[in-house]
Amino acid sequence: MSRSALVSHLENHLGLIKVGWNADADDTPMPFQVVRYVGSVAGGIAFSTLGLSRRELLSDISGRRFRQELLMIAPHEAADYVPALLQQVGLEAISGDRAFLRGRVLGPRGRLVPDTAMEALYTAMPVYLPEEFADTVDDSGNEILIPWLVPITHAEAHLVFEEGWRKFEDKLADEDPDLVQWSRPSMV
Repeated sequence: MSRSALVSHLENHLGLIKVGWNADADDTPMPFQVVRYVGSVAGGIAFSTLGLSRRELLSDISGRRFRQELLMIAPHEAADYVPALLQQVGLEAISGDRAFLRGRVLGPRGRLVPDTAMEALYTAMPVYLPEEFADTVDDSGNEILIPWLVPITHAEAHLVFEEGWRKFEDKLADEDPDLVQWSRPSMV
């Protein structure tokens, strides 16, 4: 793979790509990769999709099409689960032709990993990274968004459903939980 503006952007902010997966657990080829970055980001390990942005995905809110990659930052004890989670979410985006933009909740669907109360993923701006990371990446004339998938609890997911994503983000700002720690208590 040639070094694209997207790969440069990701590695400049998350560290060099350490390893990648282009097949699922059954060795079925995936239409995109999941990559893990070297080092620590916000006290956790960064992962992203790479190649998901080759497809334009539809926003069911605006009707616009977007290219995107997905980011997760996991604590060390949850890192082994992240490639499968990102594969599942990326495949869901492709099969449903859906862009996962800020404020979207995926789930709840039961515990994401053992020994946590996290049951859903919230699509957020990557606020734990420098501001320039949140900008859209221009890669060969294609604008690519990189939302952060944050694990949340069942109750937090229902707060978003019932009161909206802005109310949820206000609560995040007020309580300031460590979103990289998947063992954190629910804010609700």
